[in-house]
Amino acid sequence: MAAALLHAVWNALVKSAPDKFMTSSRVCLWCGVIAFVVAALTPMPAAAAYPFAVASAIIHVVYFWLVGRLYRTADLSVAYPLMRGLAPLIATAMRFAVHYQATAVYLGLRLGTDADKLAQATEYGQIWNEMMQMPCNQPELMVEMPLLELEPWQVVDVGFQVSAPLDKTWTCTEAGSEPCWACRACRSREAAFQQAAKPDPMRTLRKV
Repeated sequence: MAAALLHAVWNALVKSAPDKFMTSSRVCLWCGVIAFVVAALTPMPAAAAYPFAVASAIIHVVYFWLVGRLYRTADLSVAYPLMRGLAPLIATAMRFAVHYQATAVYLGLRLGTDADKLAQATEYGQIWNEMMQMPCNQPELMVEMPLLELEPWQVVDVGFQVSAPLDKTWTCTEAGSEPCWACRACRSREAAFQQAAKPDPMRTLRKV
């Protein structure tokens, strides 16, 4: 609970600061000072742990940098869960990919055709590739985002092509057991299926 509270506090400080990057840098600096003091009072780790310590340090520096950039535009309630939740998810997927000798981990992120957002997402993916390839010693392992530039109706079309279980997908933003079909997300979903000329299995199954 204490760790969760500290994470929430420093993220709130970064989000509320006028200069996100400088505030993130200050947080990193003070974390480094505290870590240095603790390290000086504890036994040195085994030599085999050094590569993992270096990889962890690099990942966290990049993480703090990304947090500072993300908080410039995104709301805390959106950015914080994304940054805290996506990292372990991708790391776990990478671990399974290495175990099963896969060559790629696929993320279902979609941004559409916005050039600035696409550039940022592409840079984000490249950072993840570099962070994962080095500690895993798997230079061919890649994070792929094949849906990134697609429009919603194109995602629906691809879903039908690969027989994706679209009846198990959820779009509605209302807190109900059934889609409301009235919120913005539901209307966007309906428009995407109509533009793709495909029946929405959610409506078919629920006879809406």
